[in-house]
Amino acid sequence: MPQSTDTQILELLQKMDQRLSNLENTVQHISQLADIAPDGLAMLADTVDGVAVSWADQGIDIDERVNLLVQTVETMSHPATLKLLSTVLGRSSELEPIFKSTLNAMDDAKQTSTSLGFMMRFMRSMGQSLKTA
Repeated sequence: MPQSTDTQILELLQKMDQRLSNLENTVQHISQLADIAPDGLAMLADTVDGVAVSWADQGIDIDERVNLLVQTVETMSHPATLKLLSTVLGRSSELEPIFKSTLNAMDDAKQTSTSLGFMMRFMRSMGQSLKTA
């Protein structure tokens, strides 16, 4: 055999050995996880049960909450809802001026109410000053 072929075979064998070693390590990790999984799941179940009991003691109906959560997820993932959301997001550049003008109007209203509040306090203090004079 030519030497280049021997070198190629040796390199290939080294790669195969490395891959087998990686595979063994992966299987070992999975085996360790499989060993602790039952205990971890039991601990999770105990925690969830504890929370459920605590909520029930506070008068929270867990079944009602879970049902509401399921209904919400079903509604939000319904094709019509997703289509509407896609349409709204697709037109967000058109809606931006509306949002900005709404925020500006709210800022203006806040500024006006602050100014009116200041004027009312000033007028009250003037009225108090006139009463005492």
